[in-house]
Amino acid sequence: MDSSSGSESPPAEADRKRLAAELETKEREHKELYDRYLRTVADFENYKKRTAREQIEFSKFSNEKLLKELLPVLDNFDRALAHAREAVEKSTLIEGMELIHRQFLDALSKFGVQALQSEGKPFDPHFHQAVTQDGGEGEGEPWVTAEAQKGYLLHERLLRPALVAVSKQRKGRSADEESRLKEGPEQSLKDKREDDHA
Repeated sequence: MDSSSGSESPPAEADRKRLAAELETKEREHKELYDRYLRTVADFENYKKRTAREQIEFSKFSNEKLLKELLPVLDNFDRALAHAREAVEKSTLIEGMELIHRQFLDALSKFGVQALQSEGKPFDPHFHQAVTQDGGEGEGEPWVTAEAQKGYLLHERLLRPALVAVSKQRKGRSADEESRLKEGPEQSLKDKREDDHA
């Protein structure tokens, strides 16, 4: 029989079809395995990013318990310093205490601790704990009128809420007073300094 004739023998045709089917199956398996590989690589990259975020988060807040324990010490230091300023004229002892106080605050700030500025600002239950209410019932939102104990943040997360006295907004406040209260004591002091220099 002439092998150059155009017709294939039935076993060769069957082999070709079988090989084409196997090739198609292998290509499909390859595509599935490649897709699975890409998903695994993406999952691993996400895992590495999440782990890095968690490590950063852990290192930022790993000292939280120690810092919470130091806050009462700072409170007592503040009270002692305030009492010394009232009881004694300015002396080198008080200046030394003020220097140590600043160093203590600087050391805390290096670890991300910041004092909350509460007095003269709207009451926020996320950052303040009301212990007393000044005056009668008024209208509007409550405002912080005094601070019994400072609150602190650790990298913008609440470390300890401020214990505050609150008062309701009363009728009769001018728009200027309301805006100064909303700006807070820092802005009010800045405005006062600008008025003094003018």
